[in-house]
Amino acid sequence: MDGNYWTTFYCGDAAYTIDGENAWAYTATYSVESEQGVLTLHKLGKDIPQATAVIVVGDGASIGLTKNDGIAAYEGTNNLHGVDEATALDDVKTSLGADAILVLSNKGGNFGFHELATTNVPARKAFLALSGEAAKARQFTMVFEDATGISEELRVKSEEFATATDWYTLDGRRLSGKPTKSGVYVNSGRKVVIK
Repeated sequence: MDGNYWTTFYCGDAAYTIDGENAWAYTATYSVESEQGVLTLHKLGKDIPQATAVIVVGDGASIGLTKNDGIAAYEGTNNLHGVDEATALDDVKTSLGADAILVLSNKGGNFGFHELATTNVPARKAFLALSGEAAKARQFTMVFEDATGISEELRVKSEEFATATDWYTLDGRRLSGKPTKSGVYVNSGRKVVIK
């Protein structure tokens, strides 16, 4: 997505450092207003503390990790969770008091966090555990935040809620209608060329 490679990671018993120059780890917090949710990604850097679920974004298809026991524990707010072993979905929901578990995926051409459709939560992957109004959100906007404020924004919409009237630029900005300028846009989860 957006020219980068995305994955999630969690390890409860060891810390890791990301290898490579152009890949970083992010923690995430979310807020929900009505049917719109905002997932804010906070740049953690190259070091992933033990028991800290993260989203990893890099410009290479292969992102390596090296075990690093010298990393301090993470003390910030993070709404991402993880498990060390594949665990029954219902058990994870019960232990976290969640109504829905969302994982990072590309569902029907729509990149973002989607409800887990299997009976087990995968090992070593980060996920969102949502309850109440958050579990009912129809769309999450992912916002990258750095020390200078919001630097980039990527809007993602689940396939079942995308309509032909929703148009986006390639960097994820929602348009008020069909674009009038030539270029490449996203409509109903597909890239569309306007001449």
